[in-house]
Amino acid sequence: MRLARLWLAAFWLALPPAALAQGQAPQQGAAEARPEAQPGLPTHGAISLELNKLEGAQGACRAYFLVQNEMPVALDEMRLDVFLFDRSSVVLRRVALTYSDIRSNRMKVALFDLPDLDCGKIGRLLVNDVLACTIEGGKPIPDCADLLTVSSRADAEFRY
Repeated sequence: MRLARLWLAAFWLALPPAALAQGQAPQQGAAEARPEAQPGLPTHGAISLELNKLEGAQGACRAYFLVQNEMPVALDEMRLDVFLFDRSSVVLRRVALTYSDIRSNRMKVALFDLPDLDCGKIGRLLVNDVLACTIEGGKPIPDCADLLTVSSRADAEFRY
């Protein structure tokens, strides 16, 4: 009975205000309004990110990433929330990785030093979230997370 009340409450909360005022249920299959494309922002393309190599470097693990911008505009900044896991799938660390100034239809190598970390202990990297994704002028790219694909050539997995 309690579950039925919760479901009914959720149903009524989902109704648009106009339907509640008129006592109508929402129409099935009604098209949702989509925001129009903003001038200067990409509406297609992809951002490919490859974990290419992990190597020890003066008490740190150096990660080499190959990032490819397949959009019609330059990528000013992409900042990712990434979790590092050991070979037993236990979290080692959380890092924010920032990729900057990636020209349109170009590839770039980005290096990150992960201090006090042995590369051999890293079993997997997971992109947990896209924290920022902007073009020139700091304009955010809509649905940037949907444009991102990841792969790995290193001994560690790379997932999104």
